[in-house]
This record gives sequence, C-alpha cells and structure tokens, in this order.
Amino acid sequence: MVIDYFPKHTTMKKLVLFPLVLLAISLFSQINFTAKEFVPPAYHEFGYGVNMGSYKGWTDEELANIAAGNPDAQVTGLGANSVRIWLPDWFTQEWGYDIRVEAFKHYENLGMQHNVVFVGDPSPAHSDPTMYCPSRKSESFANLYEPIWDNGANGTPVNEENYFAIYLYNLVQKYGAQTKYWEVINEPDNDLGGNAAWGDDHPNNWWTNNPPPCETKYGAPIQHYVRMLRIAYEVIKSLSPEDYIAVGGLGNASFLDAIMRNSDNPVDGSITGEFPNLGGAYFDCLSFHAYPHFDGTMRYWSDIFGGFQWERNSDGGTKGFFSRMDSMIELMKNYGYGKDLDYPEKVLICTETNFTRKSLVDQFLGTEEAQRNYVIKLLVEGQKRGIKQIHFYSLADNLPANQANSDFDFMGLFENLENVPFRSENMLDAGIAFKSASTQLKGYEYDHDLTQQLNLTQAVRGAAFVNAAGEQVFVLWAATLTDETEAASINYAFPPSFTFAEVKTLAWDFSATGAISCESARNVSLSGSPVFLIPDSSSEFNCETGFSIKVMPNPFSKNFNVEIQTDIDEVITIDLIDTKGALIQNLTTDFPFYIGKTNLPFRVDNLKPGVYYLSVNGISTNRVFKMMNF
Repeated sequence: MVIDYFPKHTTMKKLVLFPLVLLAISLFSQINFTAKEFVPPAYHEFGYGVNMGSYKGWTDEELANIAAGNPDAQVTGLGANSVRIWLPDWFTQEWGYDIRVEAFKHYENLGMQHNVVFVGDPSPAHSDPTMYCPSRKSESFANLYEPIWDNGANGTPVNEENYFAIYLYNLVQKYGAQTKYWEVINEPDNDLGGNAAWGDDHPNNWWTNNPPPCETKYGAPIQHYVRMLRIAYEVIKSLSPEDYIAVGGLGNASFLDAIMRNSDNPVDGSITGEFPNLGGAYFDCLSFHAYPHFDGTMRYWSDIFGGFQWERNSDGGTKGFFSRMDSMIELMKNYGYGKDLDYPEKVLICTETNFTRKSLVDQFLGTEEAQRNYVIKLLVEGQKRGIKQIHFYSLADNLPANQANSDFDFMGLFENLENVPFRSENMLDAGIAFKSASTQLKGYEYDHDLTQQLNLTQAVRGAAFVNAAGEQVFVLWAATLTDETEAASINYAFPPSFTFAEVKTLAWDFSATGAISCESARNVSLSGSPVFLIPDSSSEFNCETGFSIKVMPNPFSKNFNVEIQTDIDEVITIDLIDTKGALIQNLTTDFPFYIGKTNLPFRVDNLKPGVYYLSVNGISTNRVFKMMNF
C-alpha cells in the first residue's frame, strides 16, 4: 500500500524538473525536492567495481594501480573503472579531511570517476551516547536531531552541531568530484538476532515489528537511520544533485521495508509537519549485498522430495543473486517506487558479492571454477538486468591461505597482499575472469533487441553487447543445471539473421593467455564457462590468415605494446593515425615479423587524449586497429 502520495511522473516532467532543481540549489543552497520527485538519470557507463581494502605495505595508489591498471607504472591491472572506499568520521577526525585527496585524484586519473564511498562510523566525540541496546554502543551519531541547516551562522550553510551533517558537507567538498554514490553506513541491517528472515506470521519478524536495536549492526532505532538518510540526502544533494544517496549495502528486505514504512520521527516513525516523508523519499539508489553461496538463495523447497533442493553452481548463484534483488525491487514497488508508478524508479548497485573459491563449511559451494564463472556471468547478467555497478569483495584475499578461518578469506581477485611487493602480486582465476570481462565489454552496452535475436533457451544463456561503432560482442555459456558441478555442454548455432559465418572465440582466461580460436557461427561449442564471441569482421584477428594483433594496455597513456601473431614470415608497416586518417607517427617501416608472436614496445609523447588507430599493412593483413589514449 502506498501511504504518502505524489502524482505520477511523465518523462517530460522529469526532464523539466532537473534544471529547476539546479536553479533552486544555486539560489537557496538547500534543496526543495526528494526522491519522490526526482532521481538523476544514470547515463554513466557500467561500473566494473571492487572493494579496495587495505593491506600492509601497500599505498592506496598502488592498490588502485592493480585494480584499474596504470600504463605509466606498467601495470595492466584488473580493468576496474570504479572502487568502493571507506571514509569514516573517526578517520577524518584523526587525520583530517584532506588525507585521501591525492589518492582520489589518482583514482580519477586511472579512469575511476564514479566511485562509491560508504560513510558513518562516528568518532568517540561524535558518537550517540545513548545505549539503545544495553550490551553495546550503536553506530549512530550524536545530535542527529539538531537542525541540519543554520543559514551560515558559523561559516557553512549546515549546522556544525549536527555532527553527521557537517561531516558529510566536508566530505563532499573534498571528494565529490570522484564520487557518484554515497552509502549511508555499511550493512546497517546485519542481523544479529536471527529474526530478519522470518515472515510476517512470526512474532519476532521485522515486517510488522521495527528491527530491535540489539538485533541490528546499526544498534539504534530505525527512525534514526531514516534520519541519517534524510541528512545525507539534503546535504549531499545541495552540493552534488546528480550524485546518488544509497542505503548502505542491505541484505534483508525486511529492513528495507522498515525504512520504507517509517519517517525520521523519533517518537513513532509517523508523518508530521516536522517529519513529512517516509524513508523512501531520502534515497535514490538501492545498494545491496549478496553472497548466494551461503545466504540461502541457492536452495529451494521441494514438496516432491520433501525437503530443500540445492543449486550449488554458478548459474544457481546468479539466480540466487537476482532473487534477492528482485524481492527488494518488488517491495519498493509496493510503496510506489518504480517505472510508471507514483514515484521514480531507484537506481540499483551491488557493492559486495562473490563466491568463495574454498568453503570451510561442507554444505556450501567453494571451487575456483564456480567462482570465476560466477564473476563473468554476474557482470553479464547484471548489465542485462539494469544494475549500474557491481563491486566484488574483495580486491585481495583477507589472509594468506594457510591462515584463513572464514569463507570470506577466499574471495579475493588477488592472493593476499600483506607485505607482498608491488608488481609481485598474484592474480587469481577470479581476477583473470574479471579482467577478461572488463577488457572485452568496457565501452560496450547491453543490447536487448540483439539479445532477443539470439533465441536463447534455458540451456544456453548470455547476452549481446554493442559499442558506439556498431561492433558486437556476444557472451554465451551452457547453463550449469546440476548441483555441485560446473559441467555443462551444448552446441549453439547463431540464427540466420546473423550473417557472419565465423566467430572468434575468447575463453574466460583470454586476458591472461591472449589465445583466440575460430569457430563456425553455426556450430559454437559451449561449456559452463562463458566465452566471448566476436564476429570475424573485427580488426584484431583474421580467422582465414591466422593474423592477430593485440595492443596492451588499451586504453593507454604514452606507453603501449603491440603483439603480432602471424602464420607466415612477412614485413609489416605500422602507422599511428588520427580519426581523420592523418599520420601521427610512423612506428615501423617494413619491420620483419616471423612465424609466431612478436612483441614490440612503443612510447608516444605529447599525444592528446582521444581515439586513435593503428594502420597495419603487410602481406597477410591490411587493417586498422582502434586505440584510446587517456
């Protein structure tokens, strides 16, 4: 049931509203809208994200290098274009608000500009002294109910006595340029009492009872959490109206329901003149967490078998991930938030997910194969389902393998980095899979119509992607349908509407091996591991002649390597040209290439950022290869 009403929106109303929003902010500093009226359109590219973490002996800049890749440091990295970073209040109070400014600029220089920052964790001086749970302090701030604004009485428009408000105001001033999403507390709904999952027929459920402070990680009344959302929404939107305020990585739909049915009224969560909106008005992004291998979403009840049946494989995990997401989407629709409903649809991001590659609990799934298949499948299906960012937990293992004591310790994309020298890090299979997906799909967008033309079935899954130049990439796999195995096999034929005869096949580990094979488009062999299929009309590899060219990294900055593989001895000329065909620099003239692979390093100084092309001419090839300089 929708409790607070606002007239339905049209697309035109949303387009008209945005400039009015900016005008209102520029004139009055404070905002005059909520997420019931306006959600910024999420036009930015899909976020291939990681949780950064911290590791002894590593700077934030070095961690960013291996996450994104840094040509200047000769690090190819994972190809991430977004990171999730923790900037707690206690940290800023101890070290100052400038402590991470240079690191954030470094992220931006590496191409990571739409990052997630999760906020909260007050310093001792800013902590709420009230013990809502007798056994522990809450994660709430003191003075939440002080006025948010003071009309510049102390030099800022926000009230410095409202500790959460002034903390956010200072953060956005320093880090807003590189941040797109602001999560309010990490996992405030972490269930400490075991009642979040009950249905509304259980006496201790969270659907009809507000979550007790002793049962949540947040440790304070739900109305106080709604108050934090309201403060974050008003303060951050006053400075960056196109940024997104996100609930903090929720895992329980029942906690989300409590947010949606309560205002920030500390008495009873009701709506009054002072507390005019329910919680849904104060966030425009649903951020959620999903760990399907142990969160219960990979099993279902069967009346036929009289018990739970498991789907412990990468497709079962992907299915479980979306069942958690869909339950939250449906809940928000019940409160009127969604396409063609009373209020705008909220943006979706996932800021923590993964399988473990080794489970310490017998009933749970834990294999490297399932983990790396899940990584690619989720990145593909996530874009298919409209998620804007997916962040994997975590950049590296929490502990060395021989010290691990939790499934979470085996979720890194790299092996543990503690005291490992920079450039000596070991990328795991999950990281290689992530890198293959980011390498092949960044710059491409999911194409619904083209995917429909594939005529996929329950046995064959995947999606089609297209870039601005019309180039296509297909990601396909045979569905894993048997419990505790990734084994699956099927042959797939592209329908006749696809006129190409052959496809280049890039395996899940292409980013590490560089291997390319060719297959008939009418007889593609698929397994449970996703493959990237490229019509044999693109410039990188010629199925007929066996000629291939690879540029690493791409995008590049000054330095790049050209790797050429040829089936014959030949001389090749390579020129760097601009988008109009004008010669920028001759890189080789009649250079001898012999059968096999040849790798040549190049450096190009004083090159403006933008799109360029390699013109490659020899006996077996006459092709142009697209490159991006940043």
